[in-house]
This record gives sequence, C-alpha cells and structure tokens, in this order.
Amino acid sequence: MIRSLGLIEVLIEIIYFIEQILSQWEAVFKGSSHSDNNISKRKYEKDRLSEIFKDVYRLLTMLSGEKSCKIYIARWLPLFLKQYYKLKKEFMHEFILQVLQDPFIIKNCIKEENIQECMMELRRNFSPEAPEEKYLQLLSAFCRNKSNAVPGNQLFIMNSFLKPN
Repeated sequence: MIRSLGLIEVLIEIIYFIEQILSQWEAVFKGSSHSDNNISKRKYEKDRLSEIFKDVYRLLTMLSGEKSCKIYIARWLPLFLKQYYKLKKEFMHEFILQVLQDPFIIKNCIKEENIQECMMELRRNFSPEAPEEKYLQLLSAFCRNKSNAVPGNQLFIMNSFLKPN
C-alpha cells in the first residue's frame, strides 16, 4: 500500500507539470511565427505529452479501485476538477466519477466551492439543445454515491438553482 501511495504522489506531480507545460505551449503557439519544422516538432512533443497525460490518468483510475488509494487521491480533487473543466477529456471525467463513488469522499472531501464551480461550468457551457451531461453527472455524483444520498449537497444544489441571486 505504501508503494501505491508513493506512486500516486509521483503520478499527480507528473499530471500537474504536464498540464503546466501544455498550457504554456498553447500560449506560445497562438499567433507565433515559428518555422514549419519547429512547429511540427512541437506538435509531436505536445501530442506525446498529451498521450502521457492520458496514460497517467488511466493509471490513477486503476489505483483508485483500492479504497485507501481512492481516499488518498481525493486530497487532489480540486486539481483534478480544475483540469477537467479546462480540458474536458473523457478519461478525466471517468476518473473523477470513479473517485466520487466512495461515500467517505463525498461527505468529507467535497466542499461547497467544488459544487459551485461545477454549477458555474454547467451554466457557462449550457445549451438547451444539448445540455452538458458530464456536468450533470458530476453534480449527481456530488449528491449521491452508489449507496447513499447526501442531503446537504442535494439541498445546496437545489437552493443554488432555484433561489434567485
């Protein structure tokens, strides 16, 4: 178990730094006038880093199957949620939903700020023709895990949507 927790630490550092690098590269290549050779090399590097990023999330998903690892991973839920809202990748969504299945995590690790942030993303990306189901699934996971409802979170979400600002 100690090895798994150490591995989780390393994986979280990797995704944090890859996300930082990818963000910097996005800023650099917007409107840049680099040579075609340099751009294709950077595109290859970006694609490779994106694949590593995805693989790290897959490893974290596998490790989150163990309860002690899932609880340890939950410490970084704000980071994972922030990255998900920014990148909107399916593998990230699946990972977060898996972590949120644990009743302990919902009750002890999810804060009102996490719920508010998800609701802001839902409102920002909402379209009546195609509502963002992924945000609705996250809100649902905040309200109910596989075994229990979380009345405090349900009430908070209901009040946030129904009460005028």
